[in-house]
Amino acid sequence: MNLKTLAVGLFLLFPSIRSQAQESSLPKINKNALVAAVGMFQYSLSYERRLVELNKGSLNAKAGYGKINAPDYYGSNWLAAIGYLHGRNAHHLDADFGCRFFTANDRGFSELALAAHLGYRFQRPAGLLVVKAGIGSPEGIYLGIGLAF
Repeated sequence: MNLKTLAVGLFLLFPSIRSQAQESSLPKINKNALVAAVGMFQYSLSYERRLVELNKGSLNAKAGYGKINAPDYYGSNWLAAIGYLHGRNAHHLDADFGCRFFTANDRGFSELALAAHLGYRFQRPAGLLVVKAGIGSPEGIYLGIGLAF
């Protein structure tokens, strides 16, 4: 084997070795979270699951249940959403979009409506604590705290 063939072989092998080293150096990420949130018009409990890890964030699924206590009505609210969590360390932009099924207990009607949230999320990659703050529908301005596992 000549030196030129060896050099070409090592050159072709090097990107593969480098990408494996980068993947193994990524921190462990807790993929599940339970979050309790209190907003202007709702308090809720939700389960979140990271589905796909991306270069600078992840795609998530979210499902939850809440009680709405607005000035002119009250009722129950079920939520299903897909979201994007941007950031690799402890500080994240948290955005999701989905639908909610609302039942107004005092008026006797139900409706399916859009739900959206945009906010800040503090969660270390392998940490247990999740803290969220933002604005969304139907909560209005909200603050949440949870457990990641």
